[in-house]
Amino acid sequence: MINAIFSNTDAENHAKPLEGKTISHVWRSIESAIFLEIGELTYSNNDKPPKGEFTIGIEWSWRLENNNSIVLGSWSDDDIINTIKSILNDQVIKKISFFSRLKEIEIETKDGNWLLSFATAEGDSEWTIRNKNKWLFCKKGRFVIEENT
Repeated sequence: MINAIFSNTDAENHAKPLEGKTISHVWRSIESAIFLEIGELTYSNNDKPPKGEFTIGIEWSWRLENNNSIVLGSWSDDDIINTIKSILNDQVIKKISFFSRLKEIEIETKDGNWLLSFATAEGDSEWTIRNKNKWLFCKKGRFVIEENT
C-alpha cells in the first residue's frame, strides 16, 4: 500500500468521478456507520453487501439534511436511521465537497439532500471515498490517498 498526502484540488479530483453517478445501495455496518455504494453493483457469493464502482463510508457522527432541516443523523433511533436507505437509494450525486480545517465531507444529491460528516470524538474525521483501488481519507487534518496493490 502506498500512502500519499494530497492537496484539496487532488482530493476534489479524486471525488469528481462520483458526481453524476447514482447511489445504488446504502447499507449500515456496526453501530451507525453507513456506506454508499455508487454506480454499477457487483454481488459476491456470500452475505456481504454488493460493492459499487465507488464507495463512500462514514463511520460516525454524520447527518442527512434537506433544504429546511436535519432529517436524521447518526444519533437517531435505529428505525429512523434505517430510513436513510429509502431516502438515498437511486439518488444522483450532484456534488462532493470538503469543509473545515480537519476535512469533513459533504455529499449533495440532485434531489436536494445533503449528507455530511462531522467527527465529534478525538482523532481524525471518519470518512473515506473509494475510487477504483484508491482510498481517500483524512489523517491529522490532511488528505491522504492509500492505494491497494
